[in-house]
Amino acid sequence: EADEREKAKDVQKVKKTLEKYQAREKAVMATLVGLLGPVSDTDTTNDESSAAESKATDAQTVRITRDRIDAGQRVITLCDTSGNSRADKIIFTQDLSLLE
Repeated sequence: EADEREKAKDVQKVKKTLEKYQAREKAVMATLVGLLGPVSDTDTTNDESSAAESKATDAQTVRITRDRIDAGQRVITLCDTSGNSRADKIIFTQDLSLLE
């Protein structure tokens, strides 16, 4: 029983260390969602997706500057982004050159 209690204490200690590490990691990450529009929930075939791309009127350009990111954040994650055409662009400005 004493061995099991020591193992349980060790497990709790490791668990707390891992939680602190995850909190530090999340503090430096910025997640940008839906920059070029939301991703549709329905599955589309290649014909449908190329038809949707051809219907786009203007190419969209999104600039990501330091203003979009909180202080202390060095890692950017882009997710759930769907452009209307292949000409859509996401541009990282020069003030973000020190990001990882």
